[in-house]
Amino acid sequence: MKKYLLEIIVILLQIGVFYLSPLVFKMFNLTIVMVGMLLATFGLSMMMVVVSKRKIRYLYSILASILYSLSVSFFYNNSAYGIIIWYFLVSVVGVLLGFLIDKFIDSIYNKKSLG
Repeated sequence: MKKYLLEIIVILLQIGVFYLSPLVFKMFNLTIVMVGMLLATFGLSMMMVVVSKRKIRYLYSILASILYSLSVSFFYNNSAYGIIIWYFLVSVVGVLLGFLIDKFIDSIYNKKSLG
């Protein structure tokens, strides 16, 4: 359990984004909340790749899409199901950018440790 702590924290933060944001920020326009949730998903996708070296990082985009689709019935109408693809795409871009950041950090670290 302890070795998966960082991944669990990122997944719990993603659950918090989808299930707590609509409740906490309900006084704002729904569009603003959705954009904020997309940005949070992007950041958490990058974070998952950087903190995890396990295979779950490859499946994080699918997990984020599933978590959002489960929240639609609680907070939104049926037209929100069309936005699932946006969460998937934003998460995929976050994962890809996270890979680039991870490789950049590894290359910098390896140069310093070799020299």
